[in-house]
Amino acid sequence: DLTIIDGALSETQAEMLYQSALRGHLGDVLRYSLGTAGDEAFFSIDAYTGELSLTSPLTHEDLADANGDNVYLVEVIAADSGGLSSSQTVEVTLNNSNVAPVITGTPVDPIPEVSGYYVYDFTVADADTLPADLDFQLTDNRFTVSEDGAGGYRVHRLISHRFDYETQQDYDFDLIVSDGVEEDRVNLAFSLVNINDNAPVVSFTSAGPITENVPGAVLGVIDVTDPDGDSTFYFDFDNRFELAADGRTLKLKDGVALDYETETSLSVGIIVSDRPFSDASANQAGAEATIPVINVNDVAPGNIELSGLQVSENDPGAEIGTLSADDADGPSLGFSVSD
Repeated sequence: DLTIIDGALSETQAEMLYQSALRGHLGDVLRYSLGTAGDEAFFSIDAYTGELSLTSPLTHEDLADANGDNVYLVEVIAADSGGLSSSQTVEVTLNNSNVAPVITGTPVDPIPEVSGYYVYDFTVADADTLPADLDFQLTDNRFTVSEDGAGGYRVHRLISHRFDYETQQDYDFDLIVSDGVEEDRVNLAFSLVNINDNAPVVSFTSAGPITENVPGAVLGVIDVTDPDGDSTFYFDFDNRFELAADGRTLKLKDGVALDYETETSLSVGIIVSDRPFSDASANQAGAEATIPVINVNDVAPGNIELSGLQVSENDPGAEIGTLSADDADGPSLGFSVSD
């Protein structure tokens, strides 16, 4: 009896068969052929050496012998030069060898940050291992494998791991499926798609107090950065303001000046958007500052009044009355008389 392991007849077994046929015929020229035991179609024999071989690989999972019992019956005939022959029926048993799992899959593309979840869809073929007995491993413990409900599987991130392009853009790890003996491995490498999910970071640095009556005075500098990488921004502020040619310096418009008598300090409010303000996907941020206004003496006193208009005669140094006046630039006033 011979046993085939992994679909091939070993050299030792072939030699055993050859020696068996050769016995009793030393010194004679033998010729070998196959008979009709039933399974000869799967084998061939060398007419001169007697070496028995498979014509094609056989699998334990798809039995092909005549009666389906996994024992292949082969009649070997040896004939000498005188025409005498003898035969022997050989029983060849096909042992089961482990079939490695095979992963077939498709990467998920694109994978957006934040909302992305699944990264790889796949199936596993393993002729001699039940799906429940397969072992799944990932070399990145932030991911796991789940069944897809249709006989396949999906690799996805854990709920606790959020895709964030600004933190990590690229991933590279392996999926390993094992049947306990052999394994198949697939490398999963992918990049996240950046989405507009962060507001700009806005700061305003004041240029200091502003003197009234100075048209186009510089108010300060706006600095904007965006974690999403945006470089074009949209601004909203007081319509008396404008950005200088450098796109950062905030100033009063040409021809516009402040008036201390109207406002002693200037409230600066800035809103910055990374998309047009009409775009629902826009992210916005702002900055605020209060800038003092410097007063200058630019308003003449007015409303001069004397509290008394009569005085008695013959009263040297008599007090006529008290002078008063208004001045928008401040309360400190001096008086003089021309007589």
